[in-house]
Amino acid sequence: MGRDRFTTDGVRVQPADAVGAGDSFDAGFIVGLLLRFPLADALQRAAVRGALSTRAHGGTTAQPNWDEVRPYITRNGKRLT
Repeated sequence: MGRDRFTTDGVRVQPADAVGAGDSFDAGFIVGLLLRFPLADALQRAAVRGALSTRAHGGTTAQPNWDEVRPYITRNGKRLT
């Protein structure tokens, strides 16, 4: 128990400012858990949200919505679009 390790692929972005990326990751992960996603899915969505949030200055101006996150989500190596 508590010994599983999860990883996910990164998302390539042209970062402008990393302020708030960790908060975006945390929020995405918590939402995934609250929606009862499997841990691997919650992690993937969190990583995408954190990465996309770095696209603009200020920490909040680049917060991604679901339509921006969706193209990056995969399951078993296949995109879920």
